[in-house]
Amino acid sequence: LPLLTADQLDNVMTVLDELGVENEADMCDVKEEDLTGVLKKIQTRKLLNAFTQSPTQTPPCGRPLNIPTALV
Repeated sequence: LPLLTADQLDNVMTVLDELGVENEADMCDVKEEDLTGVLKKIQTRKLLNAFTQSPTQTPPCGRPLNIPTALV
């Protein structure tokens, strides 16, 4: 989602933190409705698909999220 503004990215990260997302593997448990009002529907689907659909690789497991330090 390279077209997100800094504010949008901050809002997404805040919601993911509030949901308890701690690593990339946790993203497999995030549902579209969890991001309602934060991202547009297509943006949400793209984000979730990036973590749940990986035909050539296994899904990420247990790696920490790379949160930009400016947002922490």
